[in-house]
Amino acid sequence: MLPELYLAQALPANFLLMVGKVNFSGAGDTNLFANNERTQFSYTGLVNNPILGAFIPYTPLGGAIAWAPNKKNNVTFLATQTKGDATTSGFDNFDGKYTLGGQYQFSPTIGETLPGHYLVLVGYSHKDLIAFDIDPRQLIGQIIGVVPVAQKTNNYAFLVNFDQYLWVKGGSPAEGRKHLPPVGIGIFGRAGWAPKDRNVIDQFYSFGIGGYGMLIPGRDNDRWGLGWAGTHISSDLRNALGPLGRRLNSFEHAGEVFYNFQVTPAVHLTVNAQVIDSVVKATDTAFTIGTRLQVDF
Repeated sequence: MLPELYLAQALPANFLLMVGKVNFSGAGDTNLFANNERTQFSYTGLVNNPILGAFIPYTPLGGAIAWAPNKKNNVTFLATQTKGDATTSGFDNFDGKYTLGGQYQFSPTIGETLPGHYLVLVGYSHKDLIAFDIDPRQLIGQIIGVVPVAQKTNNYAFLVNFDQYLWVKGGSPAEGRKHLPPVGIGIFGRAGWAPKDRNVIDQFYSFGIGGYGMLIPGRDNDRWGLGWAGTHISSDLRNALGPLGRRLNSFEHAGEVFYNFQVTPAVHLTVNAQVIDSVVKATDTAFTIGTRLQVDF
């Protein structure tokens, strides 16, 4: 197993270079309140935008270069393989296909006390995809192999992401926290769009509230959050599956609440509850309660 192995190197003029085997989705689609599956939300759509799954696999080989001309602005460009997982080195996945991406992040501080981050991401992938805008007359032929399966060669997406503090303890984002996020409460959100004729998920939206400390007196290192995610399934895909008896809802709705206790600086215990209304019409709404224990060495 080789999840990640990479080199990060600072360069002159506020540039940073990263190359190797990296979870680029997690590193790019960052969010203070909804991005860390170890100590925050568990539901996939509240960790990263699931549209990214069609563009960047888990830990592919790739590279990124970032430029931060000042503290408020950051621009990143990346290039990765379209295949990758933790069980391979990645060197056997070179097939001429690639993904390119760009990200701009604006990080203002409202009233000099309330930090926030606002991201815009664009992506392009060169890998082949099954086309969902299938002519009904050709559907059976494609299934039995008489008619070639239609494909799309290119894919693209547009995503946005933000987190914004609404209140910070003591009125200072850096008070006694060193490199940790400030104690306080904020909101977060994500959205994304991709072509419906080649993507299972063509729209995604999430929104929520979260914070560090505040809920239990004296526990400033705890984390908590409440979020909703709506995952839209391509209407072209739903129309193609209809004649096969596969009935899907247009959206999967999910809600989650969590509280993360810092037992020690290296040990965190999370308790969470989820409710998920699946896209599969024959599936009942699911309710779950879970716990996670994160131990860092």
